[in-house]
Amino acid sequence: ADKGSSWQPSDVGSRLGRALGKGTYGTAYEAFPTEEGLSKVRNRGRDSGGRVVVKKLIDQSQAEIEAYFNRRMKRAGGRGYFATYLGGSQQQAQDAGTQRLDPRLLVWEYEGSRTVENFMTDPIFPLNLEPYFYKRGQQPENMICAPRARGEVSDGKREVEMLRRIMTDILRATALLHKCGIVHRDIKPANLLISESPRGQVVR
Repeated sequence: ADKGSSWQPSDVGSRLGRALGKGTYGTAYEAFPTEEGLSKVRNRGRDSGGRVVVKKLIDQSQAEIEAYFNRRMKRAGGRGYFATYLGGSQQQAQDAGTQRLDPRLLVWEYEGSRTVENFMTDPIFPLNLEPYFYKRGQQPENMICAPRARGEVSDGKREVEMLRRIMTDILRATALLHKCGIVHRDIKPANLLISESPRGQVVR
């Protein structure tokens, strides 16, 4: 089974970028791997800037659960439905003379930083997501919101079509989760990434 690469704190070092999201058990960051880390993603079609997403989890048991579910989804063919999991760090040894454990690291491809919630703050939502769907060639010639038809079709119909596309992506990913025996329990706009990758779904 593909468990992904083993990542250590030295693969990222202190080169953490902006925080992308914070949850109960940890924080996700845009990160720039060290040479050791880059060797694990080089020549694999990753972000051209060498970026990855690193999540630091303080709770060790939660880190193992999250890593397990990511590996399971990857084996089930989740690439393109979810952010692509690259691997994680192993359980860190206790520091000599202390009870402190270093945070576990989980690592994904960098596929974007904006969520559906970010786009919803724009008054023209969901039309502001049209370019993300167009660039993937997901619209057939007769799609009512295709670029050639923008001047011919009402904004209302274009909005309905965009919402249909968004929900289709969400439901496909949710169906795969359920097939793996996973119930998400927290599907919301803030947890739905708008992917900048040319491959796979727009909404992940």
